[in-house]
Amino acid sequence: MTEKFRFLDALTYGIRTLFWRPVRAAAYIAAIALLYAAYYMWAQSDAGISFFSGYMQSAAEVATGGSGSFGGQFAALMAGAAIFSCAMIAGAYRVYVRDEPALRLPLQIGFDELRMLGVYILTGLIFMGVMLLAMIPLMLIIMAVIFLATQAGVDFSAAASTPSAAPGIGLMLGVMVPMVLFEVYVFGRLLVGFALAIRDRKFRLGGWNASKGVGLKLVWAHLALYLVMMLMIALLSPTMISTMMTAMTDPAALQDPAAMAAVTVNPYGNAAWLAIPVMSTMTFLMFGPTAAVANWDARKRAAAAAPAMEPAPGVGTGEAGA
Repeated sequence: MTEKFRFLDALTYGIRTLFWRPVRAAAYIAAIALLYAAYYMWAQSDAGISFFSGYMQSAAEVATGGSGSFGGQFAALMAGAAIFSCAMIAGAYRVYVRDEPALRLPLQIGFDELRMLGVYILTGLIFMGVMLLAMIPLMLIIMAVIFLATQAGVDFSAAASTPSAAPGIGLMLGVMVPMVLFEVYVFGRLLVGFALAIRDRKFRLGGWNASKGVGLKLVWAHLALYLVMMLMIALLSPTMISTMMTAMTDPAALQDPAAMAAVTVNPYGNAAWLAIPVMSTMTFLMFGPTAAVANWDARKRAAAAAPAMEPAPGVGTGEAGA
């Protein structure tokens, strides 16, 4: 009989893997840390600052109806992010779901990464389709609530500081919170397919079926880990947080692309030496919940496929210890 999957199984799987496979996990975290360090060094160089300053400047021009090099820069960023993401995801799941006797290169570009790219694109398209379909009834509900509230005399145009704006804020939270939870639920279950593609060495999208019955446990595990990561970022990058808060209250602060690029490309400043290993470890841990589901699903399928053993004469068939 396969054990029941618990919330703590999902939440702590990454931490437990650090002890189960310390060498492979440490090699992966070290590789990620080296890449992060190389990126921050380049981003703070003259070439990096020039690139990101130009990117922000061209983005501002496009926002005001102009044209420029934004398309090419955006494509370069997306291509680099896609390559790095596929290598990072595949490398993490190799640690989690594969039993490999020898230490391999933690990050590489090969068939795993090609399969991951296909799953990555297809999962993203499926997720976007689900979100678009979900928006139709959601918008109808919002329109109905606003209409009924307006008929009742609620003023949604009031400033947020006035008491009459409270119903509008309540409506926004009432819509956003369930929507975010739904997104985490759908995306979390689909992400299990990443682990399956690495585990089985084939292109497959079985994450939804593999996570049947444990979707909510994935939601809470992912949210808990995400909140820990956000807390780490807030503690390690106070300059970036204060800059972004200033920009929210003073839009003029966004008018200096070079200053904004200098803050955003390395949000940790002088604390980068501590933030890099911490965030590299958190990156590894974030893949733990979906890996836990993939391995649990493998044990469940193996138990279901095992041939039934005929009991010897006179021997009961109850579970051990019953």
